[in-house]
Amino acid sequence: MLRSPAIPHIARALVGAAAAAVLLLLPAAAQARDGREVARVSDLIDASAREGRSAEETGAALAAFGPSCVPALLDVHEQGATEQVSPGGLRTLRPLEDDSRRALEIALRTFPWEDVESTLRARLETSPTTVRSAHSMEVVGAVCPPDRIAALASFALVGERGVPRSLREPFQAALDLALDRAPAAHGHVRDLYRALDPSLLAPLAELLGERGDVQAVDALVSVIGLEPTADPIVLVQIAEAAKDMPRPAPDALLDAFRPTLDRTERTVRQEAVKAVGRMDDVRAIPRLIELLDDGDRGTRSASQRALERISGERLGTRSEAWRSWYGGAQRWLREEFPDLQAALRGGTNEAATRALLRMARYRVFRHELVDHVARAMSGASEHVSVVACAVLGHLATPASIPPLLKALDHPSVEVKKAAFEALRRATGEDHGEKAADWLAAGWAAN
Repeated sequence: MLRSPAIPHIARALVGAAAAAVLLLLPAAAQARDGREVARVSDLIDASAREGRSAEETGAALAAFGPSCVPALLDVHEQGATEQVSPGGLRTLRPLEDDSRRALEIALRTFPWEDVESTLRARLETSPTTVRSAHSMEVVGAVCPPDRIAALASFALVGERGVPRSLREPFQAALDLALDRAPAAHGHVRDLYRALDPSLLAPLAELLGERGDVQAVDALVSVIGLEPTADPIVLVQIAEAAKDMPRPAPDALLDAFRPTLDRTERTVRQEAVKAVGRMDDVRAIPRLIELLDDGDRGTRSASQRALERISGERLGTRSEAWRSWYGGAQRWLREEFPDLQAALRGGTNEAATRALLRMARYRVFRHELVDHVARAMSGASEHVSVVACAVLGHLATPASIPPLLKALDHPSVEVKKAAFEALRRATGEDHGEKAADWLAAGWAAN
């Protein structure tokens, strides 16, 4: 199962607590801009909370105040609380709920980004604190257009020494906000990478690697070569992310990444070999076989492990043995596989069983075979269905899971048992013999 780890939004906690404390100590700070605007924003948010309005409704109402309200929206967002002032001057702060914070961000997104950005920069110039820098980055991540993610760089860079350690986690949290809000923004990570101070390239690569999704890996692949000194870090993160990303990976991603296997730097090449193995890149097999004869011992060892992972074979370290096997596998796919497909579609139970067992022999093509095996279960005899379940468990691809979950509800006890054992083999987990329990554990049925 593929779960995308989430980065804690530390900037939010930092801003909500520290900024509110600063404003309590300096009660005139918020009023210096325009206390009436802050009061208008606070009143509307509090009224919306009482009336149970959605974040979208509240955001639209805030946006109706117009661009002149941007500073007040930012004041409330930064302070992390609405503000009420009694006739005697006593200030009361009420912490923002998540929906109220989202409403502020929705309102800010309705205004031209240039207005919001210029206001943020002006605030930093007048009060260049760590807390305010963290808040500015959070706003950029939450409201900037996808093609303006590179703006994060200018808010993250502080002085000639790059970014302070205290701002690295807020920077990562802000970028995570941007990518979560607009998945298409992954395509603009390349622009951000070009604009970043070298001190931030490693944190950026680490953040993307931790996400473990296809878009993040695609973004990392797109920056290879832009800053050669950072490439080893990028390749390490790609190799780590490839452990959890869905497979098979898109052909375009694999095609863009495969040339990295030809890099002369030893560490880069080794990590590239690990990555293609974890991404099940069957088309990389010929190059991996060549690398079994590489002059670097680490590259040879990594290539052997990658070949074993992709193919399911154990042929040792001799490139000749792997070439012979790969040639035979290609001939099987061209010459025998079409006949096996026909046997599955309209052959006898005996012919279908032989075809399934023959397919199981070539696990290297599992992503191409799994759909054929799953379809063979439709209307098949009990025996054929049992064999098909076993083969699906052996192929162990994400596409194996839905038909096996469906088979848990098969009328045959033997098919149910076969499906359960196949699920345990494919996933390494045991959630019982009921499909509902597997679904509750996070395994998707479609």
